[in-house]
Amino acid sequence: MTERTPPKNQNQIDLRDKAVEEATGGNGPRASRFKTGENAPEAIREKERKARADQMMALQVQLATQAQIDAYLRSLSDLRDSVYDAIEENADFIERLRGGAAKLEDGTAVYLLADGRFRTVEGDILTRDELADVPDNPTTWAEYEAAIQRRAQLARIESDVIAPAEDKLRSGEATTDDLKRIEAEMKEAVEIIENPAKEAADVRSETRTAPSSNIQMNDISLAP
Repeated sequence: MTERTPPKNQNQIDLRDKAVEEATGGNGPRASRFKTGENAPEAIREKERKARADQMMALQVQLATQAQIDAYLRSLSDLRDSVYDAIEENADFIERLRGGAAKLEDGTAVYLLADGRFRTVEGDILTRDELADVPDNPTTWAEYEAAIQRRAQLARIESDVIAPAEDKLRSGEATTDDLKRIEAEMKEAVEIIENPAKEAADVRSETRTAPSSNIQMNDISLAP
């Protein structure tokens, strides 16, 4: 009858497993039980837990508060009202420019160029002799073009500034850096609203005054 080897105690088993795993470069759970200091499993888990907590704390510090978000949303709403007012004023201004332009026989408006000729919106170039009506102070192409460009600028404030900012603020992920960026974009938008196209301002007459807005950046309150 074969004699059975007596079982080894746990200490002997642990020492054997440790020797085998360390000899083979192993990093398994058995060898890890014998690591100490910062390499111990408990220390590693604690380090990971602290790193996650630090990340959460940093995120909480960077996130905008609800009070800040509400204030910025109100400011964006005020800015939108100012944009709509400016768009309406600019539309009226464009109509006045059309009314003051030279006309063809069919009533098509043509605009005075710097060289004394005229052009249609489509780009046709005409001389004075080809026109049916030329007022004393006809609308220039520079005036009309500047007003059309301003219309596009104002429309972009809604599509490129206000709408994206509102989406970000309502996402629940807006940070303080986002607030700084939004505020800077709002200031630029106000400057556009307050300053009509330079070309129109340079050549306008008393009967064709380019519109301007009364909005001031101070009117846009960003305080909670």
